[in-house]
Amino acid sequence: MKLKTLLEGLPVVSCTGDQSVEITNITYDSRKVRTGSLFVCIDGYNQDAHAYIPMAVQQGAAAIVVQKPVENLPAGVYALVRVYDSRRALAALSAAFFGHPSKSMNLIALTGTSGKRTLGYLLHHFCIRNSINCGFLNGMRIFTGNRIYAGSRNHPGPPEVQGTLKAWQEADVKLGVLPVSQQDIQLERTTETQFKIGLVLNSNHALTDRELEFYDRCSILIINQDDMTSHLLKAKARQPRQITFGIVGEADVRARNVHIGRQGDKVGTYFKVESKFFEPLDVFIPLPGHFNVYNALALITCLWQLGHNPATVAAELPYLVAQGRTHPVYNDLELQVYIDVAWQPRQLESLLMALRPYCRRRMIVVLGTAGNRSRTTRVALGKICGELADLTILTATSSRGEYPAAITSDLAKGVAYTTCEYEIFTERAEGIARAITIAAPGDMILLIGKGEQNFEVSSQETKTISDLIVARQVIDNLESQRRDQAATDGQLDGQQVKRQKQTLTAVKDGEGGI
Repeated sequence: MKLKTLLEGLPVVSCTGDQSVEITNITYDSRKVRTGSLFVCIDGYNQDAHAYIPMAVQQGAAAIVVQKPVENLPAGVYALVRVYDSRRALAALSAAFFGHPSKSMNLIALTGTSGKRTLGYLLHHFCIRNSINCGFLNGMRIFTGNRIYAGSRNHPGPPEVQGTLKAWQEADVKLGVLPVSQQDIQLERTTETQFKIGLVLNSNHALTDRELEFYDRCSILIINQDDMTSHLLKAKARQPRQITFGIVGEADVRARNVHIGRQGDKVGTYFKVESKFFEPLDVFIPLPGHFNVYNALALITCLWQLGHNPATVAAELPYLVAQGRTHPVYNDLELQVYIDVAWQPRQLESLLMALRPYCRRRMIVVLGTAGNRSRTTRVALGKICGELADLTILTATSSRGEYPAAITSDLAKGVAYTTCEYEIFTERAEGIARAITIAAPGDMILLIGKGEQNFEVSSQETKTISDLIVARQVIDNLESQRRDQAATDGQLDGQQVKRQKQTLTAVKDGEGGI
């Protein structure tokens, strides 16, 4: 695409050089610049990309976008474009380069402090079960229909977002799901993306102008009425089509009679959904806690607004799985094993408190966290486990540039504030094996910290490993040992019966008689 075409409609301060140059890709990472690239300089929190202009030119950049005057520009044949806001320009240029793909599908933006990815998995799983071609942009994992691709960033920038939407368009995706954080909105990562639905789960901060601008771009706004900021959003948002859901108040879609329960071997929550727009629904979701009731209400409301029968959605809920979110690992050992990411103190506390009523015996938590993260948060996570678990096994996940022992040491400081027993395994797989091996029937084992991640990053390597695979291998081995033992016991019992029969026969025949 020609640079001149890309710049149409973009507020520009100045432009020098050949605007007819062909642009082959757009990037804000100087390491990804190649011949024909448009390099957009972002003045970030840690680094200012304007300092990498010489590197970009050397690697063949055809055009450079800057936000401020730059001295000592390198020699070369390239266009130089100065804009008012390089982040907003990056979003606009990325959307234009890929042909504004968001206009060709229904997109759902999931916003809030927590629950976005859980709800995203539930929405995607519903679509897969109902033969709807759905995309789910989950950071490092990109779902296109029932195919999974590796992403490059946990919070992708505009070129990655628009590139994914273009791939969905080419794959004839009808519905796309994007978790959008407050940071994503502030950093303009989804600006120029057209959303059918903006769904607000919760918030722990006052609304910013950019957030209001974001919500105003959504055709339909679905709001958790029980959240403390909902009244501000409803009052300030200019979007006239607003739908609410909740448990406490009189929302458009509301839950009543919420209580814990089981459905077969699934633990979860029962409740009734009421609305003036459709008939009451009896619902079971195989996920514990009030926070998952909100997820279920959001799911029903969202799909209803897209034309699905709420009764059909409610009937699907017992079969939906959110990968890495209270994800059950079924087994024949009479153990309750769950995988969850819960990497923030508030999430961990809510999860453990929600699961405690389902725990028949001990609660064993395998707690891990990654390197280069807040040490204060680690201590808080350890303290919560110490207060709510019966045994805590401390591990590291992706240590990155830290020593695993330093990570587990911070977690141990938190547990030490309590009387809870704990053990330390710097190798997470060993900690998982220990928890499952020592557990007795009725115990609940929670594998916390990784969720659905299937890799670990250290200073030396990136290796493929997941909690689900490790737990499954340990469980399969124990189940195999139990079957072998049962077979051996049965064989021994058979031999004992045979000997008894031989003895009785001998007595009848006079052998051994007096």
